[in-house]
Amino acid sequence: MGNACSNNKSFQNKKDKISQQSAQQQKTKNGQNENQNIIQEYECTYWHSNQHRWIQKNCKITLSRQKEIIYIIDGSIHRIEKLLDSLQRPEVFTNFEQIQYLQWYGNYDQNLKKVGKWTAYWKGKYLSQVGGYYSEDGSKQGIWKEIMKQFCGKCQVFELGKYQNNQKSGLWIYFYGNKKIGGGFYNEQAQKKGQWIELSENFNDEAQVMYKGEYKNGQKLGIWNILDNNRNMQKYNIQFNNNFCVCVFSGGGLYDEGSDGVKLGLWVEILNGFNNYSQVIYKGRYQNGKKVGRWDVQFQDVQENKQIGGGSYDEGGHEIKWGNWVEILDGFCCNCQVTHNGEYKNGNKIGKWDIWLLDSQENQKIGGGLYDEGGVGIKVDNWVELLDGNRCIAQVTQKGQYKNGKKVGEWDILYENQKIGGGQYDEGCNGIKIGRWIDLDDEFYYNKQVIYKGEYDYGKKIGRWDIEYRNDSNSQFLKIGGGLFDESGNELKIGKWIDLEEGFYYFKLITCIGKYYNGKKLAHGCLWNKNGIK
Repeated sequence: MGNACSNNKSFQNKKDKISQQSAQQQKTKNGQNENQNIIQEYECTYWHSNQHRWIQKNCKITLSRQKEIIYIIDGSIHRIEKLLDSLQRPEVFTNFEQIQYLQWYGNYDQNLKKVGKWTAYWKGKYLSQVGGYYSEDGSKQGIWKEIMKQFCGKCQVFELGKYQNNQKSGLWIYFYGNKKIGGGFYNEQAQKKGQWIELSENFNDEAQVMYKGEYKNGQKLGIWNILDNNRNMQKYNIQFNNNFCVCVFSGGGLYDEGSDGVKLGLWVEILNGFNNYSQVIYKGRYQNGKKVGRWDVQFQDVQENKQIGGGSYDEGGHEIKWGNWVEILDGFCCNCQVTHNGEYKNGNKIGKWDIWLLDSQENQKIGGGLYDEGGVGIKVDNWVELLDGNRCIAQVTQKGQYKNGKKVGEWDILYENQKIGGGQYDEGCNGIKIGRWIDLDDEFYYNKQVIYKGEYDYGKKIGRWDIEYRNDSNSQFLKIGGGLFDESGNELKIGKWIDLEEGFYYFKLITCIGKYYNGKKLAHGCLWNKNGIK
């Protein structure tokens, strides 16, 4: 319950590491661990309203010596969880909205195990019928209604079913709002069996993607179809629990009939992040669960399904790319149709790679650079590329030098070929920011032109940082906020700050004034600028 939507395996690895460290901290009595905070950095997901997709935000999680789990995002403490039972694996959230808004309420016994009825609240309001009962030994029992791991404002999805001895059993049904949209049966070993309709990890209001097929002893087998519940294409009727829902066939393929559940033969797969604005599919062939031969990338744009990329894998079943490839940029969508074009050798990029913006009139080269010829796939020398992180905005680029795959020296950030930011990376090939920098907001866009000015001490924000904004590219940036980070390198906000209100953009120019003590917000109030910022 409460785990975040994420498709990155490293999330789970880091969550496991926190769990192991918490148990170790409990075992180490009067040792050094007891007197130290344990800090991990990872990425949490949140919905980018302008780009219509999930993007990543850096989050620090601290396991304190007071047995607390502390979530720190953008220098501010967003959540503190008391770790009552350090021998149990703590619940670690990787969804920004769940970190802020999800709370569970119930009772613990004298041994600090959950017992009796537990209920969930979202933004301080009771989630109707969400929750269930724990037995005296702390196991889930009976009927439970749970939020799905990708639950958030854009994904109000629940699952309802029965627990027996803390394991799922029998029929479980998925609900999207109040509508039944999927589910299936678990056997006595809590393994999926028979026909199932599953939801994609990125299921949300704008990407209602589901998978339909059969399980045997927890393994997929036979034909699995990829369905889309909100696209006006080929309709596909599904009967579930005596009700019909109309979906769309988007793709799929075959799993082997053995016990391994590996993909075989021709497959049509969707982009991870497939949605209304990014209708990208991959077509190719599997051999024993590995991609082989030619794979094509296609994009549905204004009723036209066009090929935009692809390349070849080796035929030996090692899933190694070779030869010329055209790959799409992470975040590829109708408003940012960007590809990377170049050559692979033994699965690594080599030589010159170009970055292209696809256009209905004429494709435009907007950047590129060199990979080393030694076949290890690292960037070298001068590059022009799209800005790091979550942005797929073709108008925002960065240019500078790579050495051994790491940024070094001065890097400039440009918007519509005009320099608006940048700074220095260390010369030691660590790719770490140093000195004065101008960073762009994670959600920088034509209607949210926000920058941050301040200083880095070996990759950590310290001292004064200012927030500046402009209405458009013809205006000057003006200071609208900012404040201080601590000088010790913890990147915690301190003292008086003027922050941007959540959802700040051209038509919602709201700033919040408040005070911080070691990252903890003490009080704040918001100001509305009705006339915009001149």
